[in-house]
Amino acid sequence: CIRDRYTGELKWRYKTGSVVNSSPSVSGGLVFVGSWDEYIYALDQYTGELKWRYKTGRDVYSGPSVSGGLVFVSSFDSYTYALDQYTGELKWRYFTKGTSSPPSVSGGLVFVSAGGDIYALDQYTGTLQCRYKTGRSITSPSVSSGLVFVGSVDGYIYAFGD
Repeated sequence: CIRDRYTGELKWRYKTGSVVNSSPSVSGGLVFVGSWDEYIYALDQYTGELKWRYKTGRDVYSGPSVSGGLVFVSSFDSYTYALDQYTGELKWRYFTKGTSSPPSVSGGLVFVSAGGDIYALDQYTGTLQCRYKTGRSITSPSVSSGLVFVGSVDGYIYAFGD
């Protein structure tokens, strides 16, 4: 039972340099989270020990996504970053001409929205595969069954796919 397993006892905590408004992601024994101190952190899942941190150009508000050994995160500097999951080494970054949403990953593509555009980037190279303009601000993309979904302030929900 969940009630028996989760006692509410604090196991650890880690102090960043500022506000944490990013939802954590967990993969491979690591917890990934961004902070308004411009860093993305990788912490040991069980001890909270810092494994690595990477400095972006501005605050990190978006929740990271993890896939294929890479951590994807967006920053207020208008870049989406791909970092090695275990070392924090920068693999690529892509400028989206606006503050990017938290990334979604599916089928070898990283999907981010910025302003009224949705971008599909190659997961391993960061190369733009396609871009669609909705004309209005859109939400973070969700991916399911080969379709990408976003909502918009124009009152529409958009679905993209083959």
